[in-house]
Amino acid sequence: MSTEVEKIKTIYEKVSLLVSTIQDNKKVIEELTQENNTLTKSNAIFEALNSSLKQEMENLKTVDSPAFTIETKVDNKAKITGMIKEIDECLALLSS
Repeated sequence: MSTEVEKIKTIYEKVSLLVSTIQDNKKVIEELTQENNTLTKSNAIFEALNSSLKQEMENLKTVDSPAFTIETKVDNKAKITGMIKEIDECLALLSS
């Protein structure tokens, strides 16, 4: 009789240990799931920021492109030439 009781006691201890392990694993799974959700949200934020920075970088590349620079230089030169003509006209009016 005592061996049967010992066997039952051993089985009970093993089952209790398994139940405890299962509960611990459920807690770990829940914590990991929450961490995963947090990291997924952070990843989405960083991807949006990365996309925005890439777009800004492309915009800056466009500003520094040779075509843009040549057009800007021509426009600026034309504006300066126009200003010089106006100054010359003003000086001519003041001289007369």
